[in-house]
Formats: sequence, C-alpha cells, structure tokens
Amino acid sequence: MNARAVQMWSARGAIAIVAIGGAVAMSGPALAAPAGLKVLSTEMGSIDLLACPNTDPIYDNLPVTFNWFIRPASVRPTDFEIVREDGSVATPVCALMYPPNEPDERQTINLIGNFDEGAADPAVKVRPAQLRIVGALRGQPIGATRWRPVTGLAPLTITDVSDPPAIVDAWMLTPLLADLYATDPNRCTVGTAFVRVMWSNGINAYSSNPSSLPLEVGRSTTLAYRAVFRLSSGQRRSITPIALGDLLDHSTNGVPNPALDDNMHDLCLASVPKGARLVGVSITRPNLVMKPSKVGNRVQTFVVR
Repeated sequence: MNARAVQMWSARGAIAIVAIGGAVAMSGPALAAPAGLKVLSTEMGSIDLLACPNTDPIYDNLPVTFNWFIRPASVRPTDFEIVREDGSVATPVCALMYPPNEPDERQTINLIGNFDEGAADPAVKVRPAQLRIVGALRGQPIGATRWRPVTGLAPLTITDVSDPPAIVDAWMLTPLLADLYATDPNRCTVGTAFVRVMWSNGINAYSSNPSSLPLEVGRSTTLAYRAVFRLSSGQRRSITPIALGDLLDHSTNGVPNPALDDNMHDLCLASVPKGARLVGVSITRPNLVMKPSKVGNRVQTFVVR
C-alpha cells in the first residue's frame, strides 16, 4: 500500500460526529434496510493529502463506519456515491478497509477520491454533502455467520472536518468474539473482559503542538475511560480499565508507527459482575486523544443502544 494512503488516515484525516454517534439520514430509503443495520459515522477526513495504493495523484478521504462487519471481498469504489453541494456526484477512486484491517475490526471503509472539486471547475472547491451507498456491499451483524446485502440505506449527511473526534460505537468483545479475539495480535493481554470502543476516525495522543509527530496514548487516557454496566439489580457500575488494547496497530519498516493507528481502543477490564450488561462508555477528560487534524476530544458519554 502506498505509504501516503495509510499514513494520512491518522496523520491528516479529520472528522465530525455528534456525541452519541450516528450519521443523519436526509431522506427515506427506497428499499427497507436490513433490520438493525446502521451507518455510525460519515465524515470527511483529509483534503488533497491521500493516495490510493500504487497511484501518484493526491486525493481526499471519507471514512465510513458501520455497526455491522463488512465483507472485504464485497467492497468496491462503485458501492458509494458522494454528492456535492452543487449536485455533482463523485465515485471514490479506491475503497480501503485500512488501517482497521484485522478480522475483528471490519466496521470501517476508507473512501479516497476527488470529493470536493466542482463539476464546472475542479479548481473551485465544493463541499461534499451526502453519501449514498448504492452497490453490492455485503455485511453481517457482529457475531453473525451469514453475509447479507447492505442495501436500503437513506442518503447520509457528510459532516465537516472541524468537529472533535467522538466515540460512535462500543460493544463487548467477549464472549461474543472470544475465539476470534484470541488471534488478534494487538488484543488486551491483561484482564478477563474486553470492550471495543470505536471512534469516528484514527486517533492518537493529544498534542497542542501543530508540528508534533503522532504519539500513542498513555496511562492518562486509560484512566479516563469508564465502561458503564447495568447490574442484574438495576444499579449501574462504572469500571475503569486496567489497560488498553489495540495500540500501535501498524509498523513502518518494522518499527511501530503511531501515525498508522486506527479508530478503536479496547478496554481491558479486570472483571465484570456476573449478569451485568454494557450500557455505556465514557471518556471523562477532554484533550486526551485527537484526530489527525489536531482537534482534541471532548468529555463524552456514549450510550449503548
């Protein structure tokens, strides 16, 4: 893969999403979407900074995150249409399941192409406004075994690049995907229960220095997370993780490279009370993680629906 194509996800990508996630549908679907299928975030990343594999031109990117796992073999650029504010339509040059590329991470597709060039004059920038999913994409609910068509979704609002990163999904990795998670090279190595936290774009440790290189998050971020559970008694309990998994996802020339980090953390929990159900995940301090455009997170509680 062209180094620019993968690095700019985290080095220069950017996002916008509401606090509890969810791209906004702008009109009703022509066909009913499969029950439970949702697009969790659709936000522009970098502008004129990315390349597709084995190509030289520099493009824009748009990460799209689902609440289902997507079948990699079904992903085609023609599955997607980006509608600009002037009404013109762009098709991605490539659609990549990278950086989140492990078998237990298949919720995000990174679209790359010319999304902000005006139809009449490419030199005139026109904001991408809507995403339409139109092709033969296939997916399945997390933990399911049968691939299903990803169809019937309404056009989705593409949000801007200036909003802070946000948590858009959270779910228990265990016991749902215990066997698959055991093969993940970046899995939690401590604890007995693990929570996947999906962000709306690649994240690194926050820095106020605009010229700083991306760094991996540290202990302060671990201690700021809370996994919120509802006990069988009806009471709630917040659990602070003892560590984070899914760090330093990729390497450059054999050296771990935080610039290639993906859009998720795994919360490694010492234990969870029997019968407890995950109902939320909180990040309790601002400016602990940042998206690639150097915008830090806000305090947030994501509600698991």
